[in-house]
Amino acid sequence: MPPSRLIRHCLVSLALVAAPPALAQEPGETIEVEGDRPEGSPRAPAAQTTTIDVRQYAGAVRTVSELLEAAPGVTVHALGGPGQTATLSLRGGTADQSLVLLDGIPLQGPGGGAIDLATVPATLLERITVTRGVVGAQFGAGALGGVAELKPRVAHGSQGLGGQVSAGSFGTIQAAADGTAALSWRCRPIAPPAHSSSRAS
Repeated sequence: MPPSRLIRHCLVSLALVAAPPALAQEPGETIEVEGDRPEGSPRAPAAQTTTIDVRQYAGAVRTVSELLEAAPGVTVHALGGPGQTATLSLRGGTADQSLVLLDGIPLQGPGGGAIDLATVPATLLERITVTRGVVGAQFGAGALGGVAELKPRVAHGSQGLGGQVSAGSFGTIQAAADGTAALSWRCRPIAPPAHSSSRAS
């Protein structure tokens, strides 16, 4: 046996002897494990999902295409520079085989094809959930490669306003503004009109 292998066996044996014995759980003892489970898609809880919190990128100028590229298995096909057409591909599928939902509503292009991601403002979103795999049974046709669920921002409490302005080379300027407000109303049941009957004498 080579000296190096002999030394390795001796070190492993010494580590096993010096290791403290593992303590078994006592009868009646309760062990509590706490942790944060990442939010997935409620429609496909067993599928492989990645959740992107858009609020983490609040200080950076990110487009929806750049946010989606942070998830594994996502390919964005950009047909030009900023503001040009960009389509989504999940797990090697085509853009028509990758479904994009905005608050549960399928997004499609003008001709019924794939949605142009450049037309979706990132300031509108709160969270993006990317589900990979064949999930057509849960989401319907067009989800052969997977689904990207875009969750819009909701108003929490009072009203809010936001804006974003960015400028780049070659005269590139981009501006976006958004606002949120919580609406509430009350409905009162309307009583039917009283019918009066008169008898002629």
